[in-house]
Amino acid sequence: MKLINRLLELIRRDTSDENEAGYFLIGLRTSYFLMGMYFVLFMCVGAVFGMWSHVIYAAIWLAMMSAGFWQTFHQSYKSMFAVYIFLIVTWSIISICSFGWNTGGQQFLLPLLVMVFFCVYYSTKKKIFIMLFLLVVRLGLFFYSQHYEPRIPVGYAESTILQVLNSITLFIGITAVGVIFSSNLQGAEKKLMRANEKLKTQAGTDPLTGLSNRRNMTELIERWRSANPMSNFSFAMADIDYFKRVNDTWGHDCGDEVLRSLADLFKGKVKGKGYVCRWGGEEFFFFFPDLNLDQAKFEVQGICQSVRGLTIPYGQQELHVTMTFGVEENDFTSDLKELVRQADEKLYYGKDHGRNCVIG
Repeated sequence: MKLINRLLELIRRDTSDENEAGYFLIGLRTSYFLMGMYFVLFMCVGAVFGMWSHVIYAAIWLAMMSAGFWQTFHQSYKSMFAVYIFLIVTWSIISICSFGWNTGGQQFLLPLLVMVFFCVYYSTKKKIFIMLFLLVVRLGLFFYSQHYEPRIPVGYAESTILQVLNSITLFIGITAVGVIFSSNLQGAEKKLMRANEKLKTQAGTDPLTGLSNRRNMTELIERWRSANPMSNFSFAMADIDYFKRVNDTWGHDCGDEVLRSLADLFKGKVKGKGYVCRWGGEEFFFFFPDLNLDQAKFEVQGICQSVRGLTIPYGQQELHVTMTFGVEENDFTSDLKELVRQADEKLYYGKDHGRNCVIG
């Protein structure tokens, strides 16, 4: 197990999730390693059947695959992939010409084709060109094998073993490449989804208070109305009384602290009952699904009372503020803009008649 872990660490060296080509480097090193293991097994087959020329061939190719694997740590991925293509195509040609079509040497071209189309360095035209090249090589080897006998005759047992070995290497190679590349695509898709979700959240969130902003709240209400066209709802516009005095007296940092403290209070008050957003400046907006005007006024009066009793520490000061609320109910005829305007009128009526109250 330790040996496997060390091998995996070696294959992943110098790669990063942030590097878009990192997955390809892992796939390339894995392919070099698998072909190296293939030639080790090829040497074993040759030794068992006393075909020492096979052992020598395999030893030479094992050395080349090992050198290619090592060079992936020192040379560019692009150049080492070109070397890999050359080695695999050359071996496929040698394998068919030496041992015949039935041993399956042509199968090495298939995982190579998969790697070509996942290569980030090649343009689409270049990928198609390489695909056509590999197709020509495969067809050329097929027609060659139909007219010429293998240069190194092998018996039925040797041919069967080579076919099995080549097939196993093919399936393992395609599986390894497929797993590496598909995992990268799935990981990239998840990253994109998380990034989009983060951007969506940021676009709909007020950075100072952490509440939804006007845009997000408007979309929420419109979606809710579309899904519940026959259901009632109410909402309230709220404004901090004499908020300008707070900024003028203690500064805008103090004003920001007041907004944050009120936002924290509102989150707890509407939880499970409705929604709240920062509408803009010192204005807040409350949305109460399935509540009529009287029910919403009851909830808002509780919020208004809590605001009166809220102590906001700032430096050596303890601040107290009040708010005025205008509550409106869905009339099933007006659009959202008109309903908000009516709530706004009630809010300013409260501002003109004493503040620190709920008008509904």
